[in-house]
Formats: sequence, structure tokens, C-alpha cells
Amino acid sequence: MVPDGWRVQPLGSVVQRVSRPVEVKHDDEYTQIGVRSHGRGVFIKEPVSGRELGTKRVFHVEPDCLVLNIVFAWEQAVAKTSPEHRGLIASHRFPMYRPIYDRSDIEFLRYFFLTPRGKHLLGLASPGGAGRNKTLGQKELERLVVALPPLPEQKKIADILSTWDKAIETTEKLLANAEKQKRALMQQLLTGKRRLKGFDGREWKEVKLGRIWKVTTGQPAPNNPDAYCDEGIPFLRVSCLAPLLKGRSEGSFEKVSPKTVDQYRLKLFPAGTIVFAKSGMSAKLGRVYRLEGNAYLVSHLAALLPNPSKADERFLFYYLQMYPPSDLIQGDGFPSIKTSLIAERHVNLPPLPEQIAIADCLDASDKMVANYRTQLFSLSGEKRALTQQLLTGNRRVSV
Repeated sequence: MVPDGWRVQPLGSVVQRVSRPVEVKHDDEYTQIGVRSHGRGVFIKEPVSGRELGTKRVFHVEPDCLVLNIVFAWEQAVAKTSPEHRGLIASHRFPMYRPIYDRSDIEFLRYFFLTPRGKHLLGLASPGGAGRNKTLGQKELERLVVALPPLPEQKKIADILSTWDKAIETTEKLLANAEKQKRALMQQLLTGKRRLKGFDGREWKEVKLGRIWKVTTGQPAPNNPDAYCDEGIPFLRVSCLAPLLKGRSEGSFEKVSPKTVDQYRLKLFPAGTIVFAKSGMSAKLGRVYRLEGNAYLVSHLAALLPNPSKADERFLFYYLQMYPPSDLIQGDGFPSIKTSLIAERHVNLPPLPEQIAIADCLDASDKMVANYRTQLFSLSGEKRALTQQLLTGNRRVSV
């Protein structure tokens, strides 16, 4: 159902292709543009000489145009050119379109093609198999039928979504800055280059990891599907690590029933245990995760159990984040890390009170990073929902 005031029309009736060929000279230098997939915008390539371009067909980049990558349009390689791109060139693989008599707003169309509906239409206009065989047909593109509101409403919708994009971009920068600050803080505090107040005169000691932590592994996973249930005790597999390391904990754990625990004699690992993959392709990550609650572990996971009287679990977690065990990986076909090598690994430790103070400092930095990630996740989700509502007419704006 078309919203009131919206018109359904072919894309070719509201935009037209613009192409101004470049007369390439061998001795001149040229800079080309490209368009990233998933709506990630225009990027600028390294300059090349006219001799390197050879007989390649290239065109002047026109500002304020809808530009697509015909090879990856089905992956939403759609963007808008800006005045900053004036003077650059684009190959025939990046056709540009401009509105016909102000019948459409380019930003509105760009946002439309980044919706699921827009992606579907780009797929229809890109016949062929997977990857580079799915080339956008420009006649097929112009025949696509789209529903458009009046121009003032298009502009208002584009302005609203642009405001959300700016908020997301600002949050991304704040997150990147917080992560950079955390890495710098870890580099200073975990190496002793920077000492916290009150700990200047105390010596650090080099010790083997096995002397302060117990190094062990999980147990074989139950093969019976009935062993798992919706409510029970968390069970962590190797495959669960990837989303956990990216900060997504929801749905990362399976659950095992108390009956399964007894049957397989599973061992419960306490909160604070440091976990990493010791075998399989995930071992190549060499990255560590700290359990936030009690959980059972599969046998391909190694576990470092803390000894609170000798070391602070958080300090060692941050230390292994900076110096992951990936340097201990052996084998190519099926990489693995021997737990005995982990136990023999040397770490530099300050006295326990200083470990705790350093961990407290890094916890605060970690909390800031987590807050920005939460904000970014929330903003992105809200913008997706708003985009879907505005570009389908389910939510109208007043002009």
C-alpha cells in the first residue's frame, strides 16, 4: 500500500546518468574513487599516471550524485559524491546519477538503497551468480520501481537520518579515542613505565605463570542433544568465544541441565577464570576472555584459575590482553597451544596491592569503552528502525 501523497515510479524517471569522459594524457596524474560495500561511502585510491590508465574508460566525478559500484551494488555499494570529490575520476564501473528537474533527493535515494527493500531491488537489477558475476545492469536499475514522497518530505527525511548519522559518527570517534587511551594506559601501567602514586619504590618480579595460577582445561562436550536446555548452567564452547570477544554476551552460552552435569561429571569454573582457545582455528586468535559468572568449559578451552593470595585476576587478564599467548601456537593444519607452555611463561608482576590498583584503573577505562559501545549499539539500532519507518511511509514527517 502506497502512503498518501507518495508516487510509485521508475527510478529512471527521477534520475539521469551523468558521464563526462576524461581525455587521458600519458604524462598527467589522476586520482580515482571507489565505493565501499554496505553503504560505507566513497574512498579515494592512490594516484596513477595516464600511462598506467592506458585505454581504460574514465569519467570526471560530478558532485552531489548518486554513485554505485556495479560489481558490488547487490552488497549495497552505494554512496553520494561531494564537492570534495571534484577533480577526481571514476571508471565506467562507478556510474553517477543526478536528479531530473528536482524530482528526487539524492540523499533520500541513498538511504533508500541501504534498506532491506533497497538491497532487494539492487539484487534484482544485478543478475548473475555470486560475487563478481552479479553485475548491476544500468537499464535494469533505471527500470526499478520506487515509491517516493514529495520532494520536501524526501529532504526532511534525509535531514533527520543525517542527524542520526552524525550522532553515530561522533560516538564512533569517542569509542575509538577511548580504546586508544585504554591501550596507551595498558602499555604504561602493565610494563611499569608509569607507576601509580604510592608504589614508586616497590620492585616488580618475574615469575612463571604456573606458580601463581593453575593452568587447566575444560571437559568433553556432551553429545546428547537432550543434555542442553533453555534454563540451566552456562556451557561455553570454542565457537562462543568470537561474539564474546566482540562484547556480545547474549546467546553466546549454551545451557546444560543439572542431570547432564552429574552424568558427564562436568567441572564448574568460577567467575574470574581466564579462558582462551587452546586448539583448533580459534587458537589462532590467541585472545583471552574472563568469565563474568560461573560456567562449564569444553575441552578445547584452556582455563587459568586465579590464586587470589598471589595475583589479581583482573591484572593478569589485562596483561594477557596486551601479551596474548598467540606466540605459543604450534602447528599449521590444526594449531594448538600446549598448556604446559602457558605454565612456563614468564610474567612481570608488581606487588599484589599495586596489581589491584592498576586493575582498578584499567577497569574504569574499560567501563568507559563499554559505555560507548552500548551507546553506539543503541544508536545504530534506533536509526535502523527509524529508517525503515520513514522510508516506507509508516511514520510521516511534517514539512
